[in-house]
Amino acid sequence: MLRSLLPLCLAAGLLSPVARAQDPSAPVEKAKKAYIESADKARSTLLDAFKSASAAATTSGDLNTVKTVQAERDAFENGGKLPTSVRMRTAVASYQQSMKQARTTLDAAYEQAIKDFTKAGKIPEAEALQTELHDLRAKTVATKENLQAYLANTSWTWGNCRLKANGYVENKGWDSAGLVTRWEAIDRRTVLFSIEKGRDVNRLAVLVFNEELTEFQGIDFNGKDRIPVSKRKP
Repeated sequence: MLRSLLPLCLAAGLLSPVARAQDPSAPVEKAKKAYIESADKARSTLLDAFKSASAAATTSGDLNTVKTVQAERDAFENGGKLPTSVRMRTAVASYQQSMKQARTTLDAAYEQAIKDFTKAGKIPEAEALQTELHDLRAKTVATKENLQAYLANTSWTWGNCRLKANGYVENKGWDSAGLVTRWEAIDRRTVLFSIEKGRDVNRLAVLVFNEELTEFQGIDFNGKDRIPVSKRKP
């Protein structure tokens, strides 16, 4: 009797929700919720930092700083522009790191789900998620400030470059040649490389990213040669 029931039990187990393969989109929904929570927390923490900076400036009677902090807070709340004043520097770095971690986790969930749907032959589902990810990136990386924050500490195949959070480019070949190179987002999908030390000619390169922010092309430092497609490194 027990033997006859065993196949039925196994079949039931294989068909149970626990044993079935997880829906590839389930981790995406979980990551979406986590991203929203992390973004809200990071925003709240930065707003608290504005309050603290304003209170400290008020206590010391520093009118100019009070006005600067208020203007920066308004710019952040109304347009998402991050503050640049010295008093807010640490808070901004913390905010950027929190948002980057949240976005990295969310992007990874999307990309894995797209792969899983593709492997399962569910192309429409994979394409739908790919479109959703594209739209999400377009909305959340909508300004040059967003792009600057998003690209911080990312690495790319062209020259094995790493875009450091402090605005400098890490490249072993360039560094060993004595070149000091900065990077700066100049619009929502364009980055300018500028050599500030090491040579006086051929100092600017332009990188143009695709909408998904997974690759870029551009114009090399000599102003003529095209930079080939460069992919983001893991």
